[in-house]
Amino acid sequence: MHALPADRAPTLFIDAMRQITTGFGGSTMGNGIRLLVFDVDGTLTGPGEPVRRGVAEKLRGLEACGFRIALASGKNASYLFGISRGMGLKRPLIIGENGCVIFDPVEKKDFWMGERSPEISLIEGKIRARFGDSVWIQPNAVALTVFSRIRGMMPEIIAFSRGAIAPYRERVVVFEHPDALDVLPCGVDKGQALTEVRRQYGFTKDETAAAGDAVNDIPMFKEAALQLIIGERISYPGALRFSTVEEALDYIDCHLRQG
Repeated sequence: MHALPADRAPTLFIDAMRQITTGFGGSTMGNGIRLLVFDVDGTLTGPGEPVRRGVAEKLRGLEACGFRIALASGKNASYLFGISRGMGLKRPLIIGENGCVIFDPVEKKDFWMGERSPEISLIEGKIRARFGDSVWIQPNAVALTVFSRIRGMMPEIIAFSRGAIAPYRERVVVFEHPDALDVLPCGVDKGQALTEVRRQYGFTKDETAAAGDAVNDIPMFKEAALQLIIGERISYPGALRFSTVEEALDYIDCHLRQG
């Protein structure tokens, strides 16, 4: 079902079997994982692609069994709320802008983990001045997310942005992606946001699993008992690796599903 790196395969197999038979954090499986956190682009779906029907059905099934589903992405909270509605989730939790904004659509409340800093506004201004209408700036509350409107231009945008960011490098966090650039206030990431979600909603680290595919997902891996990597882009000690999210969801359905 999942491929394990050769240098960690024996340890990961033992750890996985222990998790399957005893639950996480030493608890029984029925009192184990309760919060499932998923990155979106590259994890639940390909960049810019819709969530596949089978993936949405599996997530709805897990939610119906008692799991709380959270989406954590560089996309803004409104976009992620739309995705959750499209999948038919009834009680999603949203972590937007790589952890800058938390939104609960059921309770209609949001929480900002940081504020848009003057440095980020200055960086945005430099990028807009250089590239004009060739870039699209995602309408965020806190973070800066830049996309190219012209195919193949993203490497040039990122190269220019490195110079624009350099004077403020100690005050911002930067994630470079093949299709986008994210700039966040220093000290804000998906891990910090996940910690706050756990605090507000009463989940422990031992009750949390996180799935992702890129370096900006690693902070939330640190705040979860179980890490599920989709694809080959990153590695994390003790994580389980899957070729597709469908395989990861099958694993969750088979080994973690309560009742």
